[in-house]
Amino acid sequence: MKFKFEIIIIGMISLIICLLLFIYINEYNYNFNNNSSIDTNYLIANTTHIVSMDPNNSLTFPPNDYAINHINWSSYPNLQTGYTYLVCIAEPTDVIPHKFIEVQICTEVKDTDDREIIEKQLAGVAIEAKRIYGPNSDINIIGTKGGVARWFASILPYEETIHY
Repeated sequence: MKFKFEIIIIGMISLIICLLLFIYINEYNYNFNNNSSIDTNYLIANTTHIVSMDPNNSLTFPPNDYAINHINWSSYPNLQTGYTYLVCIAEPTDVIPHKFIEVQICTEVKDTDDREIIEKQLAGVAIEAKRIYGPNSDINIIGTKGGVARWFASILPYEETIHY
């Protein structure tokens, strides 16, 4: 009789330990899943942004048509609707020590040769492209005149500064 009582006690303790272990593992998985899906939306206007801990974890980008169609080209009256010249996953460089998305968009400049106006409008396109492709993208907007590249606006990954 005493032997059966000890077996029941050991069984109940084992059941409680298994239940606590199950709860702990599920809580750990819940926290892990929530932390690994941190939203890394990038807003140029905001000076603080979330940066993924592993820049190589998931480099994905939208189709070319999606990106071009979601840039508000009507805001840039001196630029024709551009086209995506290049989008690819680029390997680390001396400047950028991790993989990143390299984006090159070309647009024809029309109705002006005023460098200040053109650079401002190219910068606007670069900011919109950065919002579409995300913080780990290297955005290069090329302004052409007669098919010849003459103006450039670029934003490096995880930066907000526009380089001309």
